Amino acid sequence: MGRADGKESRMMRPTIVSLASILLLAPMGKTQVCPFNPQITTYGAMCGSSLTAGALPTCAIVFDTGGIGGNVGRWILIGAQPLALSFPSGTCNTLTCTLLASPDILLPLAPGQNPFVVSIPPDPSLLGASAYVQGIGAIAVGGPTGCAGFTATAGIQVTLL
Repeated sequence: MGRADGKESRMMRPTIVSLASILLLAPMGKTQVCPFNPQITTYGAMCGSSLTAGALPTCAIVFDTGGIGGNVGRWILIGAQPLALSFPSGTCNTLTCTLLASPDILLPLAPGQNPFVVSIPPDPSLLGASAYVQGIGAIAVGGPTGCAGFTATAGIQVTLL
């Protein structure tokens, strides 16, 4: 359990953010024996976009980013913790989307980029670690709804078991 003054959670956050950085920087070269069985769980509701994920036997997670809507930009958020923060989805309506992953790492997707692959180093000390992932898209005025705004996917929790 965390301490009442919040110090424990602040101390753990850099460790988990570092874990997310390690996941992104892991080499993808040689086939490696993966000591993990990644558990992939979807949580929260999507808001105009979709994102799915699957594990590869080579210690990598593949994200299908083709469903992330947005004609201005698309991003992958990787965070140390889940969130539930509402934000307006557009200029023409009162609909809201929900930010479901802390934006500790924000990665832009190139136009048409699909899939997005994250390699995981086969380091047994990562056992039990979790990361939270969400896709966000930006829509310019004149998009499918005629409004400027954002889309968001459901969240994906990846836990290394």
